[in-house]
Amino acid sequence: MEPLALESYRRPSYPARNEALADPAFLQEHVPSGWQPAAGILSAVALSLACGAHLEARETTPAPAEKPDAKKEEPAGKTAEPVTGSQVAPVPKRGEGRGAMGCNAITPPVYITETEALEIINDKFAEYGITMTRQEVEWEDIKFAPKFRGIKRTRSGKAVFVLEEIKQREQALSIDGMTADGRIAFEFVSCADHEPLGGSFTESQTRTYELRRVALEVAQRLKADGRPGVYFGLFYDPLEKPDYAKIFHEQRFARKIDVGKEKKKAKDRAVELLKAQVDDFAAWLKTQGVLSANAGGDSSSGGSTGAH
Repeated sequence: MEPLALESYRRPSYPARNEALADPAFLQEHVPSGWQPAAGILSAVALSLACGAHLEARETTPAPAEKPDAKKEEPAGKTAEPVTGSQVAPVPKRGEGRGAMGCNAITPPVYITETEALEIINDKFAEYGITMTRQEVEWEDIKFAPKFRGIKRTRSGKAVFVLEEIKQREQALSIDGMTADGRIAFEFVSCADHEPLGGSFTESQTRTYELRRVALEVAQRLKADGRPGVYFGLFYDPLEKPDYAKIFHEQRFARKIDVGKEKKKAKDRAVELLKAQVDDFAAWLKTQGVLSANAGGDSSSGGSTGAH
């Protein structure tokens, strides 16, 4: 039987995902009566849909366009805000950094372990003449706590979403790598770091990872409270996924797929994306005058070490 493309279909009577997310009260107002006593069921389903929605909106909503000849007027005497914390590079967008484990992980991603990532990152830094001699440097005054995302009931019995920090599980930031002089540092956000660095979790067995979002939040914190004079880079696991749908289409619905081979391809893509994140950080260090413009390439060629 030859499969045929569906040319048209009726609009479904239920709302699409984006329509539901656009109305924060929608999921609360349409809780099935059978779920009312069990907030955990609603948490597992509704929160898996809503998780990361605010980040999507922030990244995909374009800024209002400015008129070409419009001039910005600054208040008299206003100066640029001083940097109170560390100099933090923009978090690169190399891979989604999103994935899940549990009942909603239809296509789970491949993971880069902390040990693998540190080896990849440090090897890449070596190409720029940077050596991270200090590991697990703790900044005791910068602490993060995981956030519980779930459902609670008001006194009137209405189910409401909550996002609460679990202060009992608060931990100080332990930096993955730093140069001997303390001038350059980095942190790699792995799945194991998701909750310790302020990521959210639910009471269900589903675990949804938003590693790039966590990296963005850590970056904002370091800009405000980090050590002055430190040039900081945030990296994250891209969480690449095997493209099983594409494989199925290309093999015309073949039953057998070499899962191991496709996972390796995804892992190779993830490694290259992580290397690109380090390249982005090095390029930013050059704009800050920390690295020389010709730093990079094969460090064994005898070129400049690059660090100023």
